[in-house]
Amino acid sequence: MWVQRWTDTGLFWWSAVKNPLGLLTVMLTLPALPTETLPPRPKPSSTVPFRRDLDFVEREVLTEIRKKCSEPASRAALGLISVERKSQLAIEYSYLVREEHPQRWVFWVFAGNVARFEEGYRTIADRVKLPRRDEPTADVVRLVSNWLGDEANGQWIMILDNVDDPAVPLSSFLPQTQTGSILITSRNRDAAFRLLGSDRDIIEIEQMGESHALQLLRKKIGGEIDEADAVRLVQVLDCMPLAITQAAAYIKQRAPRITVSRYLDVFRKSDEDQESLLNRDAGDIRRDPSAKNSIITTWQISFEYIRQQTASAAQLLSWMSLFDRQGIPVDLLRRCCTDNSSGANSSEGGSTNNVDSRPVDDKN
Repeated sequence: MWVQRWTDTGLFWWSAVKNPLGLLTVMLTLPALPTETLPPRPKPSSTVPFRRDLDFVEREVLTEIRKKCSEPASRAALGLISVERKSQLAIEYSYLVREEHPQRWVFWVFAGNVARFEEGYRTIADRVKLPRRDEPTADVVRLVSNWLGDEANGQWIMILDNVDDPAVPLSSFLPQTQTGSILITSRNRDAAFRLLGSDRDIIEIEQMGESHALQLLRKKIGGEIDEADAVRLVQVLDCMPLAITQAAAYIKQRAPRITVSRYLDVFRKSDEDQESLLNRDAGDIRRDPSAKNSIITTWQISFEYIRQQTASAAQLLSWMSLFDRQGIPVDLLRRCCTDNSSGANSSEGGSTNNVDSRPVDDKN
């Protein structure tokens, strides 16, 4: 206050000339002006909501994923394999990224619908502590998108899980930046292509091989198992990871009364026994809580999805189920498509053809 009065009367500058040392002493004792302090920048971490699967066996498959996703601004999608296997591959890859690049953010976002996508972005906003995210009028999705597009925020990788609906508007909220990469899991090639822009970025993954299937069975059961019985079991289950995990859980929970050999006997006894075994939900904490863990239920959901997307494909699959899975003559498939097409035209007055009668690829 007195400094202000001196300034107003001109005495301040006169005193500074006469006694500069005294003025300096007074100025040093004045309280410091308040400064705005920003919260510390959070350290990169992961929002993957699943534990790592210590029984994971397909480490060789991760090589192509790492190669694709290591490029700046990369986008890649796992090819048309089973949904649960895609997610398991993505989970394992997310943990590898955190191990090899601890300074890189890893984000997991469910993208099956708009609500789940927004929920995933809200989780990101909370983890990176975005300012204004809790304001009533805040557009959290846009705030997160802007944060992802700012290269000053460091490197990140996002796993978009279950991108199955092309109608969900994701593209405008996924910035193409040199510091970010995106890995997509999807049952719908068209939905994945809309985010990739090229088939080159779809990583084609073959069905699990018998050696990996045997490794998975051994790890899930634990202890010693008869090798011949193990081979027969994975062959009967077509080396499907979910079916193997489900069978192993059933055997392990009922050991020593139930062995691999005994499980095979029950499985082969009748169609009803097969359905009973395959319809058991063993539970899996490494899957989306809304997902079903029964192989039968999972198959039914997948078939219904195919039927809704392409009715002719579902018809063809239903027809093929009447034959042995090996060596179905291609001519029969062509004839089935042609007959279905003709039947559809006649039943609807020839105005609409709702069955795809395109030639079937010459592969058994």
